[in-house]
Amino acid sequence: MATPGALFELVARGVKDTYISTTGENSGSYINPYTQVKDPVQPIIKETRLAQAKSLQPIEFDVDIFGDIIESLRFKVTFPSWLPSELPIQTNQYVNSDFINKLYTITDVSGVSYSLTPYAAYFLFKKISIYQDNQIIYSIDGDGLFALDRENSESLNSFWLHNKTAGSTGKDRQFWINIPFPGTQQQPGTQAKGFPICAMYGGQQFRIRCELRSINELITNSQGNTVQPWNKQLYYIMADATVHTFQSAPLQPILVELENTQLYIDNDARDIYARMTHNIVFQSPFTNTSEIIQQDYEPLTRGSPEAIITRQIDGRHPSSEVIIMTRPKQLLQNNQYVPTLSGFYTSVRMTIAGQEREALQSETVLGTVTNLIKKSMYRTEEGIIRYNWTIPGPNQVGTINFTTASKATLHFSLSPTLPSEYIETGFIQNIYVLGWGIYQIKDGRGKLLYYN
Repeated sequence: MATPGALFELVARGVKDTYISTTGENSGSYINPYTQVKDPVQPIIKETRLAQAKSLQPIEFDVDIFGDIIESLRFKVTFPSWLPSELPIQTNQYVNSDFINKLYTITDVSGVSYSLTPYAAYFLFKKISIYQDNQIIYSIDGDGLFALDRENSESLNSFWLHNKTAGSTGKDRQFWINIPFPGTQQQPGTQAKGFPICAMYGGQQFRIRCELRSINELITNSQGNTVQPWNKQLYYIMADATVHTFQSAPLQPILVELENTQLYIDNDARDIYARMTHNIVFQSPFTNTSEIIQQDYEPLTRGSPEAIITRQIDGRHPSSEVIIMTRPKQLLQNNQYVPTLSGFYTSVRMTIAGQEREALQSETVLGTVTNLIKKSMYRTEEGIIRYNWTIPGPNQVGTINFTTASKATLHFSLSPTLPSEYIETGFIQNIYVLGWGIYQIKDGRGKLLYYN
């Protein structure tokens, strides 16, 4: 058939006609661009195992190796309940006691109600240390993990999920806490790639050791003290006005398990991973803890317009952020660990080598405004302020090198408006310098290139 013109020729011939053509190199073969036949690809298989602690004082887990890539490590924490397993919702009808605890107010004869402290699963951990053989490659306390996880929950969905799984209300009993193992850390705007254990030839072992608070350090009550709910008479009033009285349970231990999720990949991918050099960048906080005592406020009582305290920052390597969390000792002694108070400082500034690096800023700027501009977090966090030098975007840059920064110092102007009972007992100040470490896997062996 003769073509009527160039336009028809352009439409009639193209990629769809490739399958009828051959070349000298592949004579007798053809390519069909519409074929549904694909090269077989072995699927990635995911497996999750739950491990018990091998020791309890301190609690310690081995990181079992059964797959090719560690996708995530989490603590599964189950707190004991002072309630029996079932309680009546009405006469002769029993339901799970956790449901009753959320539906009705359960108190003792003095009218005192009890609950776990909010985010108890974080504050359970006095210290978390990750070891490769006998070397610590990561260390943080539960308080710091709480602060870091909140700043990494940038969206409303992730913030809600963070609250739900970590126990924001104190009414649940089972929680999950992500362990910041290298390669599994989830940073805002990025996706964790996992830890390629298939590139290591064996002989190196990983373990996690934790120091824990007791259950009695994690229970609060409506009177704001540390009176416990174990082995006492409790009661509640049901919807039909019936009063149900019962004996609370005896004290039981906390159960902590290690949830280990690993991926299996195909043989070709495994061989490629084994030949590669892997430089795994991970966030590595450096912790500074100090106290603010009543004597620090004496200049204000003598009529001075301000009382200044200084804190020299102990940190290493380039750091993108400094998180400052301040809490009254009186609240901490009553098992209230979540920062709920603000207005500790009228202003804060930073100097390096005696020169001003960050000018005077208020708590509002370092808290709410910094969260909004640098993290897109539309919320105010009481008691937590930040210096953040990271430029938002997929390639986050902007740091201060605390290895070479001479005498990096924070200057706090103390606020005189805080309640006097808090000033008398003082405050605990936690400063977390968010530096970075690099874990390298090469020629079948893993090691730290540097670490805070």
